[in-house]
Amino acid sequence: MTNKEYKTTNGSGIPVDKVQIYGERIYGLINENDGKTSTVKILEDAKSKDSPTHDYFIWDNTVAGEKYRLQQARHLYESIVEVVVVKDKENERATEKIVVVRSFKNVQDKETGERVVVTFKTVGEDDDYRKQELRDISAHMKRSAELIDVFTMYEKER
Repeated sequence: MTNKEYKTTNGSGIPVDKVQIYGERIYGLINENDGKTSTVKILEDAKSKDSPTHDYFIWDNTVAGEKYRLQQARHLYESIVEVVVVKDKENERATEKIVVVRSFKNVQDKETGERVVVTFKTVGEDDDYRKQELRDISAHMKRSAELIDVFTMYEKER
């Protein structure tokens, strides 16, 4: 048992009442393997019905196969990027900046509430989608600042 308190991220699908158990098991695997583990080792451990993480995994291969293919589809559209040339014409001299962006974004549809995939350009042109993206960016920036604080604290403790 660790002295850490584990919590789950929003939308992770990990049951709140199990996250402490799962976190402690993964921490244990890390300690058992010289300070590191791998996804392969976590899965191998979970195959045992006695493992505390066993019930997290889907062991019905038909269901698991479909869920994996959905994960592959997400990975596919999240991995494709495009080059956008941003032109600044407000200065005396027109300048250009090249930015690489994800071509497709997963957003909440304003009419149905379902998650949908749209182009990055659509996000930029649609007020609702743009607000969602800006909220996500803001949350990411806040989280990054918090991580910098944690790393700074760890560095000072050395």
